Amino acid sequence: MGKLRSFVWPTEGQEMLLDIALGPQENVVATFEKWNAATDLDKEFDWGTFRLLPLVYERLRSLDLDHPLMGRLKGIYRLAFYETQSIVHVAASMLSNLQAAGIPTMMIKGVPLALSYYRSPAVRPMRDFDFAVPPSMSHRAVAIVEAQGWTRLGYCRDEDLLYRHSMPFRNAAGKEMDLHWHCLVEDGSKAANDWFWARSTPLIVGPCTTLQPDATALLLHTILHGLRSNPEPPVRWVADATRLIDSSPGVDWDELVRFAIERRLTHRLSLGLAYLKRRFNCAIPEDAFTQLEALRPSLLEKIENTVFLGDSTTIAENPFGRRWVKFIEYTRMMRIWPLGQVIAQFPDYMRYRADLPHKRDLLAYLASYPRRGLKRLATRHISGPAKE
Repeated sequence: MGKLRSFVWPTEGQEMLLDIALGPQENVVATFEKWNAATDLDKEFDWGTFRLLPLVYERLRSLDLDHPLMGRLKGIYRLAFYETQSIVHVAASMLSNLQAAGIPTMMIKGVPLALSYYRSPAVRPMRDFDFAVPPSMSHRAVAIVEAQGWTRLGYCRDEDLLYRHSMPFRNAAGKEMDLHWHCLVEDGSKAANDWFWARSTPLIVGPCTTLQPDATALLLHTILHGLRSNPEPPVRWVADATRLIDSSPGVDWDELVRFAIERRLTHRLSLGLAYLKRRFNCAIPEDAFTQLEALRPSLLEKIENTVFLGDSTTIAENPFGRRWVKFIEYTRMMRIWPLGQVIAQFPDYMRYRADLPHKRDLLAYLASYPRRGLKRLATRHISGPAKE
């Protein structure tokens, strides 16, 4: 686990905050003092650290801690409460519009966690909200979202609906959301999507009633989404996962393991569960570990993990690495399409990722690739990392 630490695991400071929020009560104050002494409070916190602070404040407040920093933490807590409530309000409006058009919706990630598994939405800060619609209704959903004044971020195109799993949007007020048509980044198959929808339960978001994944599906999603290399690791997954494991009626461990094995999603799930068990003594059945750890990662998982568990910063700065990421994204189609279709569709996918109008332009594009790659490397060497 050590060699992955700088890529996917919490930093030492983040682990101290997690210990304060989740660890034994008798160690909380001493760990907080240690974190406070080791932290420059005048520097800007990374988002992964900042979003843990409301949860830390809630734990310290429950112990009636008298400390000069409590006022500052209280301000962060109140700000998180306001921003989360604002996001929930915007989400409710969007869900109502989609449901009025006959499109089922299911909230995923932050909103269901904040509303169903935490005592207060304030302790689960989020920058945006995520929801899923059935894949067959994704085109209609995008049209409705855009009709409500939301615009696509980046270079999102209609072809994303074929090759990607979600599309990000922003409104005029600066709020952001992600519309998903596949519930998992890793697996957009009908079997995976049907599993999430079949395991959904009602969720009230403002005046709107929608759906949310149950604790079993949400735990799988939380670990797979959290345990990915990122310059700013989403360490909040640790707190989210512990809440889900401790929830009632709780996680169906047999079903979680069965689905992960069937969909070849065992390796990162096993790593995440092992970390939760070792570091925070989460109540995870030994049988779940035995079954997951007995399996070697599939070839598809090994390919995906070169990106998921690799150094994302190095990959992003290398033009060849960025091409490898695009190839990895396409390998996910092996979970969706027959092998023949995966092979036949690959030239069109390359055209799409190269932003070319026609497949006939691919040959010239590929022929110029070595020259463009070397030019970008030379540019980065002279003026720093090139951006694509």
